[in-house]
Amino acid sequence: MCSDIHRTRIMKKFFYAMVPNEQIFFEESNAWFVNHNENILYRISISTEECKEIARIPNGKSGLYRANPLCLKYKDDIICLPVSNECIWFYNLKCNEFEKMKVENPQTEAIGFRWAWIIDATLWAWASGLKQLVEINLESREIENCYKISNDAEEKFAYQVINVDESIYLFENKRKILYEFDTAQKQTIEHGIPQIRMDVNTICYFQGAFWFSGTGKCIYIWEKDSDKLTTLCDFPKEFQIKRSEKRLTVYQRAIFYLSININQYICFIPWDIPKTVCTGVLFVNRKTHQMKVIKLYNEECELKESFHYSLEYIRDDRYIGIYYSRNAYISEIDTETFAVAEKRMKFSRESYTKIFQNSGKHGMFQEKNPADLEAFIEL
Repeated sequence: MCSDIHRTRIMKKFFYAMVPNEQIFFEESNAWFVNHNENILYRISISTEECKEIARIPNGKSGLYRANPLCLKYKDDIICLPVSNECIWFYNLKCNEFEKMKVENPQTEAIGFRWAWIIDATLWAWASGLKQLVEINLESREIENCYKISNDAEEKFAYQVINVDESIYLFENKRKILYEFDTAQKQTIEHGIPQIRMDVNTICYFQGAFWFSGTGKCIYIWEKDSDKLTTLCDFPKEFQIKRSEKRLTVYQRAIFYLSININQYICFIPWDIPKTVCTGVLFVNRKTHQMKVIKLYNEECELKESFHYSLEYIRDDRYIGIYYSRNAYISEIDTETFAVAEKRMKFSRESYTKIFQNSGKHGMFQEKNPADLEAFIEL
């Protein structure tokens, strides 16, 4: 009896953890994300900051890892797009049920939805595995069409794809072409930029200018109307790049995986895979081109280690949340002061115990967080 009373006193009401995901979708009252290891949909209450597991996404034959990691919201539907799964899943918040949409995939390669935007009542998504733009009517939940950007199967597209107004832009490295797909006219326009010497991996846009980064320690700024090209190669000394001496693919040689227009800056988030590792996140002032490096960890990183960055969210055009997998929290950077706050996901005891239970494999559990022991006792 005494031990039970003592145990009750030390039991915590809330636990904090970091659920791996590939981006959080924010709306006014809630935020949504998918655990990319377990293919589970979560909701965050904006007012209480509490996370809750909502539903496990059906994964078909593909396995769980990165099955449907990208989610967006339209009206009462949470749309979960696949990287390795074969279906798009719509989770209706009124019915609490899933409805699936099959994507034709004759090549049987990973579909690879990594970028998606809702324009009016249409969802546009870039399927990197299919090398197609997919047009989905969100009212009828039907695929209207799929558009090949090029008939050349050998073309190599940059990882990042962006939406500007009613156009979607993709960069092709083989011919150094920026493709502009007009979603209203359903037409593709080609912009050749042969002056770019490196392979491009990220694209960003601000007031008529496109910012590119890639395999070289250099940033290109291309002004669409004048065809003027500016290069920024004088990086701060504290921004260091470690590379393996082995032969690397284009993606392994890329320095950044994502660039974001926020506040007065273009933010470049490193790729950080075992063969190319950077020492921080790079911010470039859009007007002065002055650069600033923000480090999200203090220890040295080895090339053999597998750590990575992921963009979690952008808030109020001022705060950017970035998760670095060496840490157990999201680093929220204030782009006015460059102060970094640690943001942890908050779970009720019941919710955390359920997450811990799902993490077990073949009846075996690994203690990774301080709350795991209490969660194990609850099983």
